[in-house]
Amino acid sequence: MLAQWVEVKEENTTEGNCEEKEENTTQNEWEEKENTTQNECEEKENTTQNEWEEKEENATHNEWEEKEENATQNESKEETIPPMEELPENGIVTCKAALDALTEQVSFITVQSCADYRSEVLDFSRFANLEVLRIEKDCFDYPSKLKIEGLKKLKGVEIASGCFHCTNADSEVIIRNCPELTELVIGDHSFPSFKSLRMSGLPSLQRIQMGAECFREVSLEVKTMENLEVLVLGEGCFEKSLHTVIEGEGGEIE
Repeated sequence: MLAQWVEVKEENTTEGNCEEKEENTTQNEWEEKENTTQNECEEKENTTQNEWEEKEENATHNEWEEKEENATQNESKEETIPPMEELPENGIVTCKAALDALTEQVSFITVQSCADYRSEVLDFSRFANLEVLRIEKDCFDYPSKLKIEGLKKLKGVEIASGCFHCTNADSEVIIRNCPELTELVIGDHSFPSFKSLRMSGLPSLQRIQMGAECFREVSLEVKTMENLEVLVLGEGCFEKSLHTVIEGEGGEIE
């Protein structure tokens, strides 16, 4: 009887120990898994936070570099690029003094106003590097002679409406020996009372366009313009001309 009791007790003890071990093992495994999961979450959280901090730091750094670069560029521009009116290659004219102050290096001339110009002759021939000449409306009432000669780089001349209203008997326009000139545009009522227009040595000229009432009393001479493709004359242009010469590759037409 005692031996049977001992066996039962040992069996219960063994069973209890097994259950206790199994329970402790399971609990330890869950605790270990829980700790692992918590560590992983903390690691991910730390990684994410570090990534955001790194991105934010890089973005801030890039912004500062960009600002610094732009500031440097702006300072460089301010140091190297003077105002438009001071650029030797771009001439904005608003008075006689501004016109007289232009250097021979100017490439583009835009005359916006020049009411105080009181010379008989207006000569642009000294601007050896001139490429484009623009004269805006209602400019130069006084000059009786306009000269554009020997400008090897000149490509375009544009004179707006209402310019050059001198009525002198010897008033004239001379445009010659400009081998690169391709276009001549004159607006309405410019040169209405001028007496002569002489153009020669313009082998690249392709287009002449004049508005209404230009050169009404002019004796027209057009020479050495083999590439002329378009000639547009507004109403009243050359209506009182007594002598018109258009000379092309094949000779003269009168």
